[in-house]
Amino acid sequence: MSVFVFTAIMKRLNICPLLQSSFLLMLILRHSFIFIAALIVSVSMSLQREAMKRAAATSSSTDGSAPAAASSSPSSSFAIPAAARRQSHFSPLGWEHYFESSARVYTATPGNSFRVYRLGSVGPVLILLHGGGMCALSWSLFAKEVARLCACRIIAMDLREHGESHTTTPDDFSLDAMAQDVVQVFSVLYPSENPPTFVIGHSMGGAIATHIAAKNMISSLVGLVVLDVVEGSALDALSSMTNVIRNRPKSFKSVTQAIEWSLRTGHTHNVEAARVAMPGQVREIHDDGQNLLAPSISHILEEEAGESILGAATTASGGPTYVWRMDLSKTQPFWLEWFTGLSNKFLTARASKMLILAGMDRLDKELTIGQMQGKFQLDILPECGHSLHEDKPEKVGGLVAQHLVRHRFADPTTAYSAAKFSAGIPPRPVQHNA
Repeated sequence: MSVFVFTAIMKRLNICPLLQSSFLLMLILRHSFIFIAALIVSVSMSLQREAMKRAAATSSSTDGSAPAAASSSPSSSFAIPAAARRQSHFSPLGWEHYFESSARVYTATPGNSFRVYRLGSVGPVLILLHGGGMCALSWSLFAKEVARLCACRIIAMDLREHGESHTTTPDDFSLDAMAQDVVQVFSVLYPSENPPTFVIGHSMGGAIATHIAAKNMISSLVGLVVLDVVEGSALDALSSMTNVIRNRPKSFKSVTQAIEWSLRTGHTHNVEAARVAMPGQVREIHDDGQNLLAPSISHILEEEAGESILGAATTASGGPTYVWRMDLSKTQPFWLEWFTGLSNKFLTARASKMLILAGMDRLDKELTIGQMQGKFQLDILPECGHSLHEDKPEKVGGLVAQHLVRHRFADPTTAYSAAKFSAGIPPRPVQHNA
């Protein structure tokens, strides 16, 4: 169209045909150059994406992470690396590799105490709340990555009756009770200081974090980050949760066996995350030598007999047995309370908000509208399973650190400038205090 307009103008101005032809040729060459440049950029980006996919596939086969295509059904496609079959590759890792201190915190409620891991001494406080049945150590790799990228103070705590925490009301898993536990721990750690604070929660912990933010239970709270839990999909999944809990093995013959189980069943896709987190989810007891494993693990034992540590572990009789620290069936009466109204509470919380999900299908209508209105930052990581912060701690930690630095909640470290951040879709602008 621009060529015809140009020709008309030339004729209107009575410019000689030779000059008209020269200018017309220049215009055509200019458009051709732009088209060719755009084509080169497009091809280059396509080649780069293919290279990244091949690199990700190669990495997943060597670091114990499941490939992206398998994230929807990790239990059927996740494969343990051949080198990791040796028992040493499933040996537990201590918290000292990831946190600076560990302490038991006694709160204002007599008889209540909580295991707390800390990292960092300056910057905003990040309170990390784990999912149901897990423990604070599930945040280990994530915490290390965030602290590497920005100045912050991390608090990862075992929620009530999880990990090494104990309360005088062990059957109360209401949102008010669990949120009050967090607030009391925060008050003990910062009795006089009022530091800017983020609450970051995964799954059940996300519901608790949202409850704290919506109720303004921490006056200095400035940010809320929720990992892979939204109201719609959470409520839809409740009908199958009872079977999931029932089909878990009731016990293990060793911690290393528990670690291998968590990888083979897709509980996590990261070998290192399993090695540090699983020891905090089981405890040692002594049995009479009977095999207490549930049927759900039998097929693994049969397939790997004589080759896997699972097969070897069940041949011995007597000795210690490891059982779950947390009986998840006790939380069932509170499931509806955790997730009903979650989307509205998230959207109305007066804080800078992030929602990180493993798939777009998890978004419900209310959150979709809120995201389109720019009320929170949304990031999608389709290559992860439900435990995003365990599967891809560098990516999830990088996104959170980027958010903290971009909105000037935290100062970047020297490692920040060298880091590369990416997610499934670009974040939208964030409206603070919306």
